[in-house]
Amino acid sequence: MKDRTEAWSKIKINPDWLYHWILDEEMMDKVYRFGILSKENLRKNNIPFIRDNSSNVGCNGTNYISVCKRLERNSFAYYRYIIGKCAFIISPDVEKINTEKIQFEVKRNGVFGKWRKPQIVVEERSIVNTPDEYLVKDQINFQDIIGLKVPFFWGDHDLEMYLDFLETTDTDLPIIDVEHGLVTEKDKIKRYLQDR
Repeated sequence: MKDRTEAWSKIKINPDWLYHWILDEEMMDKVYRFGILSKENLRKNNIPFIRDNSSNVGCNGTNYISVCKRLERNSFAYYRYIIGKCAFIISPDVEKINTEKIQFEVKRNGVFGKWRKPQIVVEERSIVNTPDEYLVKDQINFQDIIGLKVPFFWGDHDLEMYLDFLETTDTDLPIIDVEHGLVTEKDKIKRYLQDR
């Protein structure tokens, strides 16, 4: 039996990579064909939202797609949704937001306050639940997906799912173990699975 670590080599993990979890093979196929879509775009294209129920809140919003980064501190979304699951690794170059400028008026106090115009204040406010979460408007194209992340405790079934997807779609995305800084590719995984 071949040691599974032989199929892997070291890689430097980019701290700016974004992640979006993979629910199953059906989702991978739809993302390959249509990209990752907001719920509004899924409805416009008559694509059923996979497992559209309360158990996957935060996966896709009406007009935005929720992604997250792996931060050194305060990676709440990453640890809740990504670390133990398969995920797409998305280019950090996609347009994303996690704050927005809010403008509001502050009434002036004091004796002359009622004759002076209110002060306009502009403040940058978070529009996400956690510091490591970002929102991408409408769609993430498949071309913006730069890799496939394995769960922290991955098994051969995860590699088989990825290999099946890569062969069916004739793509060559790297398979990356983000937590351990390792990378492999389709041909190495194929050989490993045949030799085990």
